[in-house]
Amino acid sequence: MRRAATKRGSVAAKSAYEERARAGRVEIDAADWGRGRKITVLTPRQAKGLDFDHVMVAEPSAIVAEARDGYRQLYVALTRSTQTMKVFHERELPPELTPVSA
Repeated sequence: MRRAATKRGSVAAKSAYEERARAGRVEIDAADWGRGRKITVLTPRQAKGLDFDHVMVAEPSAIVAEARDGYRQLYVALTRSTQTMKVFHERELPPELTPVSA
């Protein structure tokens, strides 16, 4: 998060965990999102229709597992970035995100 805060433009961290997003946006620090904020933490459902310069997606497997439309929510999370995206995970990735061996 600290490194992300140094990037120019808006940054969003997508979390599968509703309680971590506190059922609303958690905005941290300085620059964008139209209100002088730098990092916005929200669920994929909350991010639908929004775009961010830089996106961090946490635990894609949890996003898939926690909703009936989990793959749709994951798609939303993975398509919000206009410049860069990072995926963070400890759990095994969903098969659709596993690299294909050459």
